[in-house]
Amino acid sequence: MQLIGNVSSFKSDSITEVIIEGESLLLVSADNQFYLVENKCGHFGRALVDADIKGTEIICPQHGISFSMETGAVVNRPYENCDKLRVFRVVQQADSLYRA
Repeated sequence: MQLIGNVSSFKSDSITEVIIEGESLLLVSADNQFYLVENKCGHFGRALVDADIKGTEIICPQHGISFSMETGAVVNRPYENCDKLRVFRVVQQADSLYRA
């Protein structure tokens, strides 16, 4: 497992870019849950660091495509060519968060 950081370092209901093994990922804190997703929309590859969060979905600000942060599946696809989002499992041990 790879350390992401301490729970107390991340604000509630926020999106934080983290770099793990040279890859830009987003740690999303939403509804008392942590999600780790790639920082790249499956449509045009736009960074999602300024995306909106609605429940368990992350919404790309460029075209409004939404993805499940649990599965990576495209939930709302107004455009045909869109890949799913890569998601990673987050494990919490005491005050530490890890990418499994």
